[in-house]
Amino acid sequence: MRRTRATLEALERDMWLCQYHMHELGVANGASDGHHMFGRHNDHPEAIIALCHDCHMKVHSGEISKHIVIDIQVRKGILTDDEITRLEATKSRGTKK
Repeated sequence: MRRTRATLEALERDMWLCQYHMHELGVANGASDGHHMFGRHNDHPEAIIALCHDCHMKVHSGEISKHIVIDIQVRKGILTDDEITRLEATKSRGTKK
């Protein structure tokens, strides 16, 4: 799937490094994917985290909890509780904001 502008902005913000590897495992690993944490319709850089392909697939399979990747963005100061609430609400409605 083609990368959106928001995905490219998120990958650049995260310096093309897998944020799960950096923040949970303490090692650098290149990122190739941008994971839309609140559904693809929420195509905003703050709603996207840079992940390597393996970690991206593990998030989708549930092996890595979506709450962990959201928490990484909170710890980095990219997401606030209010933004999470807003994005979760639009995810459940399937609408853009």
